[in-house]
Amino acid sequence: MNSPNQEENEVSFLAIGENFDPSSSNHYRLTLSGAETKHVTGLTVRKDYTLPFLIVGGAIFMIGLVQGSYWTHRRIWLKQEGDRTVLAAHTNKSWYGFKQEIFELTEKLGISEPIDRRDDVGSSKGEGSKNG
Repeated sequence: MNSPNQEENEVSFLAIGENFDPSSSNHYRLTLSGAETKHVTGLTVRKDYTLPFLIVGGAIFMIGLVQGSYWTHRRIWLKQEGDRTVLAAHTNKSWYGFKQEIFELTEKLGISEPIDRRDDVGSSKGEGSKNG
C-alpha cells in the first residue's frame, strides 16, 4: 500500500475474508467488502473423437511389430518335376536353424538331401551371401 502521508510503502496480503500483515507494523488496513464470486474458468473441455482411431491404429501397429520382430516366417515349397522333387524354402530369420530342420525333415521322409544353390553361386562366382 502506498500512502501520501508516509514515506515508506506498506506490504499487505489480501484474500477474501482475510488480511495478512507480514511485518505487523502497518498503519493502514485494506479489506474486501461485498465480494461476489462466480465459478468461471477459461478452460474448454472438448471430446476428442480421434482417440479411438489412434488406439485401434496403435494396436494394429503393435501386433504387426510383434509378428515381424519375434515370430519367424517360414515357407517350404515342394514341386514334382518328372522323376525328381524340387524343394524350395524361405525364412525371415535363423536361416541356419531352418536349414538344419529341412535336413532333418528330408531324412525322416527318405528324400535325398537338398542342395543349397546359394552356396553354389557364392563359391563359383564369388558373389551371393550365405546368410540366406
